[in-house]
Amino acid sequence: MVPSLSSKYSKEEAKGLVIIGVTDEDPAIVEKWLGKMKTKPSYPIAILADGKLEQALGVQAFPTQGVIDPTGTITFAGHGGESELSKALASASKGGIWPKKLDKVVATIRSGDLAKAYAELQKPPAGDLDEKEKAAITRFTAYIEEVGKTALEAGRALKKEGRLLAASQAIAPIVAADPPLPVTADAKALQAEIEAAPNHKLELAGGELFDKASQLEDEAEYLDAISGYKAVVKKAPGTQIATLADKRAQEIVEKGLPGFSKSCEKCGEAKKACEKHAKPVKL
Repeated sequence: MVPSLSSKYSKEEAKGLVIIGVTDEDPAIVEKWLGKMKTKPSYPIAILADGKLEQALGVQAFPTQGVIDPTGTITFAGHGGESELSKALASASKGGIWPKKLDKVVATIRSGDLAKAYAELQKPPAGDLDEKEKAAITRFTAYIEEVGKTALEAGRALKKEGRLLAASQAIAPIVAADPPLPVTADAKALQAEIEAAPNHKLELAGGELFDKASQLEDEAEYLDAISGYKAVVKKAPGTQIATLADKRAQEIVEKGLPGFSKSCEKCGEAKKACEKHAKPVKL
């Protein structure tokens, strides 16, 4: 996992410097790691599955630091301190990674508002574009369209699982996109299916409780998570989300997790509540 960098190189203070964390861990593991951090990284975490960047940097172990300039030249790779990083940054070619004309689009993408960024990309360009600018627009457009496609797939999977609220939240930015993304029509159709589901409002209310319980489960607060899932069953009876909540609670019990102590070495080794901390639970 990539450690936090010195504040000297924080995203807020660095001019034109893009900092990212890179790992090859499973996304679920990364999410839990970030959830436990008291101070969240100011930079995004990229999950690379093909190992190409690690090969280019010659990574033998984590953490490894690297500096890549806008031309794609690696000016540093290793385990150096701030002095070596400063030298690498000083020797790197200066300039932005993306064309200056796309600063607004880049800022909007970084803010997370991809629909707004997509709208910016669809506007007629101010003046003629060079080949680098045209290529960047094509790449950004393809990226946002792919993210939209992934979000739609996630929404469909969540609906199939019975998590209607989460499904609706996953596709909400695509549904609202103006101009529409290529998958906006399909996202609107999926949203209509969600809204037509029996007990729709109850499903959404139960979904809010379910998400809170799920967060507690991710934080290894298993007894509280079970109570949360039981609340879903009680307050949203007869819904898909209640059925899923009941299943999740049973799985926690079957895995022997109730009473698990994050500070107990035996619990950690067993990956369940040890004999001392195990708590009986009635479902």
